[in-house]
Amino acid sequence: MSQVEIDPQAGMVPSGSRVVIVVSQGPSAERPGYTEVPQVVGLAQGAALTKLQDAGLQARVVNDYTEAFKRGEVMGQLPNAGVSVVAGSEVVLLVSSGGATHYGSLVVLPDVVGMSETDAVSELQAARLSPQLVREYSPTVPTGVVMSQLPNEAWLSAVPRKKPMWWIWITAGLVAMAVGLAAVYFLMPMTVIVPDVVGLTQEDAIKAIEAANFEVGRVSEAESDKVKEGEVAAQSPHAAVRVREGSKIDIVVSTGEPLLAVPDVVGMSQDDAITQLRAFGLNTRTTTETTSGVDPGQVLEQSPSAGEKVTRGTT
Repeated sequence: MSQVEIDPQAGMVPSGSRVVIVVSQGPSAERPGYTEVPQVVGLAQGAALTKLQDAGLQARVVNDYTEAFKRGEVMGQLPNAGVSVVAGSEVVLLVSSGGATHYGSLVVLPDVVGMSETDAVSELQAARLSPQLVREYSPTVPTGVVMSQLPNEAWLSAVPRKKPMWWIWITAGLVAMAVGLAAVYFLMPMTVIVPDVVGLTQEDAIKAIEAANFEVGRVSEAESDKVKEGEVAAQSPHAAVRVREGSKIDIVVSTGEPLLAVPDVVGMSQDDAITQLRAFGLNTRTTTETTSGVDPGQVLEQSPSAGEKVTRGTT
């Protein structure tokens, strides 16, 4: 999808942008308790999911491109912070995928709150935007009526502007190209952006995958000297690509630094033993002992013993 910096004064967004609309399911048959929605805008996705879970709420993650927020940061939420909702309700998180490589034309963002679901979807599609529906119970809004949307005028006004708009219009060729890209995206409404879970703990990664309406695929393990034990070192498909909603995402979880088998240096000369151990990435510390029947400078003992598994840099 193409993306440019938004223009809050004009209420405009890039063509092809996602617009989340929350549609009423009418009142719930149960009489559950209520809880207050916490503020998670500006947090990293993993931290936001944890905060919502601690508040007894669920989350649905929707990704989109923007230059106003870092990749992986929550740039919007529905319902807003401070709103009282039914315990266990779903909070929609709009998470940044960072800046896009292509730039598209701007379109006016319609206000569809209060419309029927059918009319709202038609209005957004006519504006060359991509609606995504979320359904929630409401004791006050009739069934099938849109209760809220994201982005909206208030959200656009609050997003920090990083670039002036004039440069976008320097060449009509770029605009035409971006419109074509947006049209391609518009014809693929069933594809969604894969969330970035590399660097998250396995638990948080699974939450993020499920919150974005994907399935957790194969979970495998691999050694890594760059990623902490228990964190995701790789994923497939990669983050920010578009695949069908509900697809499986495989993750590789780090087991920590690779372990080295300590070589046997007993009987070697001191110099040869030190050379071999350092070649394995191990450090050495030498002590001497007076003994009979053994040539001077020969290794009598070693610790750790030969064959023991240790991390690189062990002495």
